[in-house]
Amino acid sequence: MFRGVSVPPRERPTPENRIRQDDLAVRLLEFILGEQPFRSPIRLAGLLLLGVLITACGGGGGSSNEAPQSSPTPRPSPVTPVTPPGPATSAGRIILRNGDVLLDDLRVANIEDGALAPDGTAALVVSIAESGQRAIVLRRTDGSYSPVFDPRTDTTGVDATSISRVRLAADGTVVFQTGTGLDRDRLYRIADGRLEGLAGVAPGPVFPEFRILGNVRLGSTGNVAFGGGGGECEVVLGDDEPRVTCTNALYVADDTGVTRLDDDALDLSRQRATAVRVELDPAGGAWFSLPRRGSAPMLLRWANGEATSVLDAATSLDGIGTLNSAEAVAINAAGQVLVEGGVQEFTGDRRPQVLGVLDDGAFSALALEGTSLDGAGVAALRGLGIDGNGRALFEARLGDPDSPNTQQNSLWLGSADGLERIVREGSPFPEEETTVLTLLGSRVNPAGDVAFITELGSSAEGVARLDEVRATVRRADGKLVTIASTRHTGQFGALSAMQIVGYDETGSLLLIGNRGRSSDRILLLGPSD
Repeated sequence: MFRGVSVPPRERPTPENRIRQDDLAVRLLEFILGEQPFRSPIRLAGLLLLGVLITACGGGGGSSNEAPQSSPTPRPSPVTPVTPPGPATSAGRIILRNGDVLLDDLRVANIEDGALAPDGTAALVVSIAESGQRAIVLRRTDGSYSPVFDPRTDTTGVDATSISRVRLAADGTVVFQTGTGLDRDRLYRIADGRLEGLAGVAPGPVFPEFRILGNVRLGSTGNVAFGGGGGECEVVLGDDEPRVTCTNALYVADDTGVTRLDDDALDLSRQRATAVRVELDPAGGAWFSLPRRGSAPMLLRWANGEATSVLDAATSLDGIGTLNSAEAVAINAAGQVLVEGGVQEFTGDRRPQVLGVLDDGAFSALALEGTSLDGAGVAALRGLGIDGNGRALFEARLGDPDSPNTQQNSLWLGSADGLERIVREGSPFPEEETTVLTLLGSRVNPAGDVAFITELGSSAEGVARLDEVRATVRRADGKLVTIASTRHTGQFGALSAMQIVGYDETGSLLLIGNRGRSSDRILLLGPSD
């Protein structure tokens, strides 16, 4: 390689001069390490290292002038490429991170909650860095932000340290809650830039009539329905958390103010505030599901200033009979109601649950505990929603009702004419070989698009291995769209968990994701079209 320099050939080592080389090496080591190099671990290590170097340089071995021995060229073993399950990328994208700065000077310490309007606008609750307070901001589809509630400029006295449960209507109305329970809960509405107290603070009901919130729902036109406890409340200390019972009341709020529904037939004393379920229908009607007591309504609808009993303890449903309990889970624009209830008559030592659709007084059962579904017994049912065609989304736990640890959860969409399984724990994910380990959450929109989150992996000999958490939208035509996956680290970083906070009529999904530590959050928005 070097030119113009003549290098004489090195003398071929003989046994005699090879000994002299070895003796010289030992003397050199003694000079460097001392007279007794092997008594020190450090000196011993140095000896070995220098010995290796001498050997590599030719000392104590053969000459480079010797003909090299031929040997086969090593070749790597062929490897069959392995394609990971699912798509290579996600449809979602990050629209907000902890640490981002909004409104010029609002640094986000944490993303707390969110809601999505039909046009893609999002209302977000964020913690303000180094303040301990929370703000509500509006994110528009062009990515711009505007304040909804900023505690730094508020003069109304709202407790901004506990803002939660934000909701966003199609007309831009925002509803949110503050407080931490009994005598602290507050409910507010912001419409056209004006803040209004709905509960716990005037002009809404106040102490002692109101003391604790239950369920709250916001309609598309800004109307609100909620339940709350008041009067004499009793606090019973339990093993897990205090149990608070009060005298419940039902409320509706529109642009004229808050109205309490009074009816002598209703007995709502000594109940938890969450014992009353509240839902709204697209027509503006408020549905209240009440515990069974005597001849009082179990399902009550309020609309246009009047309350109507839809179902009571004497109502007999086709093929089912009377119910011991009933809840209106969801109502579509056609007035079809997804009802979850407990049958009055015992089967063995249980009152089986039933899930069905109530349509103009006629009831069509979808699933019943104790019967068979997908080759297994139905141990428990949970209604989730209903689409515009009357198809219900629900979960069914399958297996032995006396062995909860062996049951598998499953997700279904359908009507009395037929049910379609979306996913089932322990079974392959649709169109893949990876196994569904856990079903984490789901929603359905009026078009029949189903959003759900699953843990995916493999299971062998009872041991599960988690490979991925995935948020998916299954379009009404059966097409599957991955909105976000923990495998796609190039898009989202070390994403570890997700929760659904918004889902609109076009199938767009709003997710809060955790990356690594739970305090590192991102907000994801993904279309499924």
